[in-house]
Amino acid sequence: MATTRPRRNAPAARSSTSGCGSSGLTSTKSVDQAADLAWPVPEIFYLLARRFWPGPLTIIVPASAKVPLKVTGNTGRLALRQSRSQIANALINLVNQPLIATSANISGSPTCRSGIEVFGMMDGRVDLVVDGGICDGPGATTVDITEPYWRVIKTGAVEEKEIAECLEPA
Repeated sequence: MATTRPRRNAPAARSSTSGCGSSGLTSTKSVDQAADLAWPVPEIFYLLARRFWPGPLTIIVPASAKVPLKVTGNTGRLALRQSRSQIANALINLVNQPLIATSANISGSPTCRSGIEVFGMMDGRVDLVVDGGICDGPGATTVDITEPYWRVIKTGAVEEKEIAECLEPA
């Protein structure tokens, strides 16, 4: 897929997770690195991350105090994901820290499947698009676990039923 960086002095594109109260996606290299960005870390975070990561599940958590409020869109929430993308993981390993980015599409618009589609949709709103090739299949599912009851806020590759089964008491 594509990685984007907002252009300076350009109107910001809203990420696909903006409706849930988080401003962007934070990609991490491990469950532990992701958990370090959340506080408190709900137990269901570990259940979901260990079952579905790396993979197409974005988990919205309460952000820890070490995460600047600006990164959360002033909500105190953070969307976390561990990608299967070799390019994303290589970048994370290169900088040795999580990557914070917006989604590669504008909220409410169809998911982009290539760097060319991202470039066209963002129409001058980004300086750089790293094209990792064509993406097939549905995008990531986003689940919010910041409230007492989890909820799917964006359907995608992981079915709500799979999440519910993962979280069923033993």
